[in-house]
Amino acid sequence: MATFFLINNIRIGSQKLYAGSLIDDGNRDVRKIRGAGGVLIPSSNASIAAAATLAQKMRRRGVPEQALSDVMEAALGYEHEVFPKGPNISATATVQWSDGLRRVITGLAANATITLGVAAGADGRLPVAGKRWQFTRTDTGAFTVAFVNGGPGAGTLKTLAVSVIGFAEFEFDGTNWELVQ
Repeated sequence: MATFFLINNIRIGSQKLYAGSLIDDGNRDVRKIRGAGGVLIPSSNASIAAAATLAQKMRRRGVPEQALSDVMEAALGYEHEVFPKGPNISATATVQWSDGLRRVITGLAANATITLGVAAGADGRLPVAGKRWQFTRTDTGAFTVAFVNGGPGAGTLKTLAVSVIGFAEFEFDGTNWELVQ
């Protein structure tokens, strides 16, 4: 079992989950949370844990919901340089590190292959060991999405099935991308 902190406020059906909440994958469906746009960071991250403590106190004091997300996102930005959402992906593509660390896959018209690049992006930044990429598939079209390591190790890391919302997270080891979940 793993635990995570939720970075942003989300709604799953009638249930609202707040930024700073501790999520235990033994009690909650993490795929469903990510499918709803939730960003989860392991609870072992000290900066995020400190921000979560603050966000929880703020929530008890009645601070507006957006402020909770702002605190968590600020801690995440500090910890990971920036955690921008890049442009949506709707077809086969090679993505580079600086293209956005959170990507949404939507509107597929055919099976897609997403190659996780290891070259510098438009801003010249290279991925470094320990950096992570998150991908959330929001459509339920009858197409697969395959994630391929763009490093020298090559190979398919994960394939999201047809007709279901899905999530994938990858970590760079300094040379290749590896599947986290």
